[in-house]
Amino acid sequence: MCVRGYALYSSLQDYTCSSTDDHRTLVDYAKLKGPPECWHLFFGNAKLQVPTKDLPHPTMNPFNLWSFSSVHVYMAVIAVKAGTNATICINKFGPRLFVELQIENDLRNDIESEFTQSFGFKFLSCYSEKYFSFDFYLAPFKLTLWLGLSITLAITCAIFQAYMFVKTGEVSFTVSLSFISLLLDDFTSVPESIANGLFYRLIFTVWGPVAVLIINCYGGLLVSELNAPLESVRPQTVEDLICKSRHLLDSRVVQNISSLAKELNFESYSAYWGNLDCSTPGFCLTPSSKIDYASNDAAAEFFQSAKESFLNDKSFPSLTKENVLEWLFINPAHNTLPTGYSPQQQNYTQTKLEALVEKDIINCKEKRAYFSVVETVSAEMDFLHISCYPSKKFYVGSASWRPRRFGWEFQKVAGSTTSSGVSVVHRNLQTLVSSGIYFRLRTANFKDLSYGRKPVANDTTPSVSKTAIDGRIMTVFMICGALTLCALVALVIEGYNEFSEILNTRKDVTANEGNVLEFPN
Repeated sequence: MCVRGYALYSSLQDYTCSSTDDHRTLVDYAKLKGPPECWHLFFGNAKLQVPTKDLPHPTMNPFNLWSFSSVHVYMAVIAVKAGTNATICINKFGPRLFVELQIENDLRNDIESEFTQSFGFKFLSCYSEKYFSFDFYLAPFKLTLWLGLSITLAITCAIFQAYMFVKTGEVSFTVSLSFISLLLDDFTSVPESIANGLFYRLIFTVWGPVAVLIINCYGGLLVSELNAPLESVRPQTVEDLICKSRHLLDSRVVQNISSLAKELNFESYSAYWGNLDCSTPGFCLTPSSKIDYASNDAAAEFFQSAKESFLNDKSFPSLTKENVLEWLFINPAHNTLPTGYSPQQQNYTQTKLEALVEKDIINCKEKRAYFSVVETVSAEMDFLHISCYPSKKFYVGSASWRPRRFGWEFQKVAGSTTSSGVSVVHRNLQTLVSSGIYFRLRTANFKDLSYGRKPVANDTTPSVSKTAIDGRIMTVFMICGALTLCALVALVIEGYNEFSEILNTRKDVTANEGNVLEFPN
């Protein structure tokens, strides 16, 4: 009986033969061929080109940043070399080992698959949490109303002061407080000579109801704002980010390709890919992502993925909701390039592109979202929120987009020594996954991508405490200080007038004492 080992070409056949008198043909035939001496390592469809001498040693520390750049190569070396005499080869022929490949549903007889994880795209966004501040007191009324109210009050006080000066020859700031006090839901005393005047009564009759109406509306709006919940409605799923033709996702009947093409205008989509510099409406959230150069054109990572799906599926007679979502997302209404990027400039470095994307992410006042695979988003979250910008609020969407199954694929070989019937290399990978080492190394590898990375801006905004001195209490101090200042100004003005009257009275008394008449005896 002869068994042919693995050979890439038929001209290089490798047979192992043995004489046997056992009539059970093909029983234990695989034992006639020993395990392979080398494995070819592939990432996707690309074969590993690292020289054998540069491969990591199984005893190295995988958490050392300077040991080796790819943790996947390290795990492949562990899987291939642990308990075997095999190695990873480049020039020799051997079975193929595919690392982190998307696993399809169709099963092949010559391939063994090991599912490791399922992940898709997620988004990260930033928002500003508004605390109770002085702006809260200005929020109930618009700026035009505040200006109109201030001008009206100033003109009213000026007219009344002019009236008092003409009638009495004096100017008293205290009387003007009677009009201002109505806005504070209070009232001050007015001299009887002024209060009985028809002019004062006419002004007070007009101003009084207006002031009461304003103060009640203002107080009601403040109470409503205090009792209202915080504005915390934020996008949680990818569907929440669509800003044009959103109704297509809610349709119960899946549209055919012709009607969808009419609705989405596929021709504009194709033209858009050649002219990515487009404006984004203010109500649309602008997605950012890792920028890669493809055919000398910059494009977001998730945009390229959706574009490939569009080119592959746009001729299908039936569509799924996922197809529609992908095509809605590459709508020209969503500008996928970061702010400050110029298509005319072709000398961008990867560091410069990453800096542009980071500037968009940390701008919490704009509608921005960072898209990438789940693990990259998690690592970016740790870098932005924990390491560089603790004062800013970041959050990650709840659901992933375009989830896919990923894992390793092994070409079946003879010489299996495991009870489950898989190769020793396959069994070693199963051990790495079940023990948790595989996921621990992957997580650490993604976090190490930010090693040595510098933030593009300083986190100068102090973290606001809700109860500390720099939080809500600061507003109370500002109001008390403003009222105290107004009271001091009024005290100085009134005190100066009273002090002047006292001095004038003493001068008159002194002059009268010096001019006392003396009668002769």
